[in-house]
Order: sequence, then C-alpha cells, then structure tokens
Amino acid sequence: MLHDADRLLERARDFRSQGSITQLEASTHGGSVFVVSDGARRIAATTGPAPTVGLVFYDLKSCLRNADAEPDKPKRPRRKKADDEA
Repeated sequence: MLHDADRLLERARDFRSQGSITQLEASTHGGSVFVVSDGARRIAATTGPAPTVGLVFYDLKSCLRNADAEPDKPKRPRRKKADDEA
C-alpha cells in the first residue's frame, strides 16, 4: 500500500507549482485514502465512507511523530502478599 501512497503523492505534486505535499485525501463513494508524509517517512490509511477527516489526519500525524519514540519499558508484575509469605 505504501508504494501506492508514494504514487498518490507523486501525482498530487503534478498539480502544485511550488511547495511540497505533506498530506492528501482521495475520496470515493466507498471510502477514502489518506496519506501523510514527513520527510522520508509516510503513512497511509483507508476508511469507509464519510470519515472524520481532521481526526484521521491527526491520528496519522501522531503515528509519524511517535514512530521514533522509545517504547515504554514493561512494568514488572506486582507480587501478591501470599507469594511473599510462602
């Protein structure tokens, strides 16, 4: 799907005389395709009909922002008192 997202971004650039394309939505009666680009990284999503466009773009941008974030360390499970007394 990301290859197709690259092609969508490339085609969208054909309609711009300057600047870069950082996000796009292509919609049909059956649903939409969203692409968000951040430098070399990009993310794409498909939806059903009538998505909440702003929320989709917000979520995709959040995913890109958090892609480089360090994952949280898993928490050690707490031992029950009964285990301590045994």
